[in-house]
Amino acid sequence: MADVEKETLIDKLSEYGVFTYTFIPMYEMPHLYTPFEKITNCSTEESVRKAVERRELISLKGISGSGKTCVVQHVFLTPRVDCFPVVLSPIKEDIVTVCSSQEEFIRFMLSQMLEAVRQFTSVEKEIKELAKDALAQKISYVEGKNRKLSFRLGGLFSILPFLSSVQPELALDLGSFLQKSLEGKIYNTQRVQCIQRLSETIEEYGIMPVFFLDDTDKFLKHPEIDLSSVVPKFFGLIVPILSKLECPCIIATHPYYQQFEIYKQTEKNYFDCLVDIPEIEYEGLTRIVQKRIESVEEAPWTDVFSEGTMKLIYQRYKKNRRMRDPMSLCKACVDWASQNHVEKISELVLASVLVDDHQT
Repeated sequence: MADVEKETLIDKLSEYGVFTYTFIPMYEMPHLYTPFEKITNCSTEESVRKAVERRELISLKGISGSGKTCVVQHVFLTPRVDCFPVVLSPIKEDIVTVCSSQEEFIRFMLSQMLEAVRQFTSVEKEIKELAKDALAQKISYVEGKNRKLSFRLGGLFSILPFLSSVQPELALDLGSFLQKSLEGKIYNTQRVQCIQRLSETIEEYGIMPVFFLDDTDKFLKHPEIDLSSVVPKFFGLIVPILSKLECPCIIATHPYYQQFEIYKQTEKNYFDCLVDIPEIEYEGLTRIVQKRIESVEEAPWTDVFSEGTMKLIYQRYKKNRRMRDPMSLCKACVDWASQNHVEKISELVLASVLVDDHQT
């Protein structure tokens, strides 16, 4: 048993939440994210990055929790050209209406961009500088936690990458354009032109707009609502119009869509680049865990987990290739070990965690 008066490495890992298994904030990505291209034979992030440079319509396919959002965020943080990322996720909208109508979806895109501009203009200079320092890793992961970056930055994660590039004049131009566009009726002949003019305005400032449709597996697949009729409309009506925007667009897709013939046709006829989230090997998982641990202390992962435990955790990943699962187990294990003053996570600790999880 460990000395309860002394903060151990496991205590730190639990306290600072290094094994987050859901959304990783942009400013924590450099500390917590290990790119697939560094732990597999697949050039996942680089493929997306090159497709963005070519201004293509990109399908990034993987199941929920496999790491699609992290791939895109990493690309936004390591671009070869300055990007203006616009994250689109109509989860809080009337999904049937928005995803079944080109006019409504364009209106949704404009409103999302206006909200992003409003957020940018409302950020205090001090917070902008703090965000820049965090993204440049001038602030360590631990320091960011201690300075409560998450609380201070609020919901600005999606616009952090271009905080250093966006000039106040651009924000004003965009705000004025968007407000006028939303006040008027968008007719069929104006659908594409409206977004194209907006993109041209952004590019006048040397920044390339990149649209990212995140969480489509959430807004096109609902456990309580039958959205099977919406999926064909989204891929039959919305995706084709996105292909005409003349700027890069990344769509997070899901293997579930393969059962729809319209998706197969859209994949063949409209997507320029198809990227699948790859499967990682056991050594890849240990490298991911290693980087998470190093965010708080230089120590080998074997100081925290026994090899037998890590292999069992990897088997959980192998069941469905969902990265969320092993990270969730790692978090549960370090939390349990910290609470019970255990120095190292063994198979018995993992068994206790699984028993507790089953009982709850």
